[in-house]
Amino acid sequence: MSSERSTSRPSRSRADARSSHAAKAANRDQTLLGDLTRPIPTERRLVQHPAVRWVVGAAALAVVVGLLAAMFVLPVETWRQQDAAIAAKQGQLEVLGQVNAKMAAEVGHLQTVDGARQAARDEMGLIGPGEQRRTIVSNDLASLALPSGFPYDAISQAIATRSVTGQP
Repeated sequence: MSSERSTSRPSRSRADARSSHAAKAANRDQTLLGDLTRPIPTERRLVQHPAVRWVVGAAALAVVVGLLAAMFVLPVETWRQQDAAIAAKQGQLEVLGQVNAKMAAEVGHLQTVDGARQAARDEMGLIGPGEQRRTIVSNDLASLALPSGFPYDAISQAIATRSVTGQP
């Protein structure tokens, strides 16, 4: 016995095979579009009652709107807040840049002999040879506002008396 089997298939040309393949593809496209555009029978619908369909449709629309808001509206608001924060930080940066420029100028001045001499006079109270120190106290203490009450009334009265008579 032989193990070969023969078939009786009619031979087709390549052109026939191509046209058959194209026809199958066109038929498949029509069925896909037909499935999408053909009305669904009532017994096969997920929600059969029209009022419930409207509620489900409204809920689906609310979900879609919520997702769109989360994707586009909220990031825009955050972006605006970040722009405002960046503008505020740039203003602070400009002020700090001005302060740094003043400090750099002061450091440059203090690195000179005259600057070091002036800083020693101002900060440490040093005087040069042949100079005399004189301390002048302003009379700003006479305008000192004290709270009312037992010890402060007497002190306020003494300060007011001394400021009128001119006594130190």
